[in-house]
Amino acid sequence: MQFITISEQLKNILFAFIFGCIIGIGYDIIYLIRLLIDNKQANRVIRSFYEVVFVHIFDLIYLILVSISYCIFLYHFNAGRFRLYLLCSLVFGLLLYNVTLCKVIRLIFEKIAIAIKVLVNYSVVVPLLFILDCCYKIILPVIILLKYISRIWKTKKAKRVLINNLYVN
Repeated sequence: MQFITISEQLKNILFAFIFGCIIGIGYDIIYLIRLLIDNKQANRVIRSFYEVVFVHIFDLIYLILVSISYCIFLYHFNAGRFRLYLLCSLVFGLLLYNVTLCKVIRLIFEKIAIAIKVLVNYSVVVPLLFILDCCYKIILPVIILLKYISRIWKTKKAKRVLINNLYVN
């Protein structure tokens, strides 16, 4: 059995604590993605689809990634041995992050999400709507003209058929 010195244990506890803070930051990044994708004006079906896909599945993916990274962390820092104090240190780091920095970082992420949505709106959506509106204003008179010509053609053709039928009989 290999013994771990106290200095190695303290180093591992510190790294597990920092790893817990990093896990909290990772979850806040997922929160930023949710803010960018979320659409408050969507109908109930789209909202329920959003909740299923982007909340539950992202949380599941996050849990799997955290589990894998924690196993890699244990393998790298503690030779693959699970120690309860490392898990407690990780949870304590995550809780301390959530109590102290989480609110500030989420507020910053909300401002970033609003800025990205405005930037995308004015750089992509507004020009695209302008182009579509111009196309509509150009194509609509052409469509109306084609309908009018088609209606005239149908009426003249109908008159010719009617006149030909009258003279044949």
